[in-house]
Amino acid sequence: MIDSLKIDTTDFRIGSDAPMQLKPSRILTSTGEKIRDYPLWKNDRGEFRGEAAFYNDDVFGVTVDSHLKAYGQVATLKVSFSAPKVLRGGNYQTADEEETAKAVRRIQKNLKDLDIHCNLKESQLARVHLCKREEVSEPFRSYTPLFRNLHPSRLKPRDWGTTYSFRNTRFEAEFYDKIAEMRYQKLAVEALPQLVMTCEMKFEKSQKVVESLGF
Repeated sequence: MIDSLKIDTTDFRIGSDAPMQLKPSRILTSTGEKIRDYPLWKNDRGEFRGEAAFYNDDVFGVTVDSHLKAYGQVATLKVSFSAPKVLRGGNYQTADEEETAKAVRRIQKNLKDLDIHCNLKESQLARVHLCKREEVSEPFRSYTPLFRNLHPSRLKPRDWGTTYSFRNTRFEAEFYDKIAEMRYQKLAVEALPQLVMTCEMKFEKSQKVVESLGF
């Protein structure tokens, strides 16, 4: 089941009414030279340059930054969101493929309303988090010895108490106590089972998404 996505595209338009927050270039005080001063977009208000620009609300986030390609600096629009949170306001329940498509359509409309224009369906999936939750019979820490006996190839283990993960720069397998996470976020858990483990498979790069998931 799907939890969160990041979608990237270089084919976008930021309108003059878009509420983006610009992160300005840094300036070297000894010379006045601007550092990381990139063209990000143009509209009726002129050219916007800087290190990056952002928009975030409770449902999704947008970033515009610049990357060096073989043919020069290219601005990229990145949209990040949790499909269950878009649809239900929280991510205790995950989303299937049909629900995720509905969430993408809703984000597409929200972007248009903000005067941010792109085609999410024709853009590149740059990150995918798949998620599975199960009610378990023991507290999370009871499973730590089991995790320590796992030795996946090329993945480094990390023990954070209520989270245990195996990761590298392109992929992470993460197991954690979902109820502990929700309590930390001050979310209501009284109506939920009290022993719930989450497993997330995090594909963190577009190449890894294609290699592992085929899209």
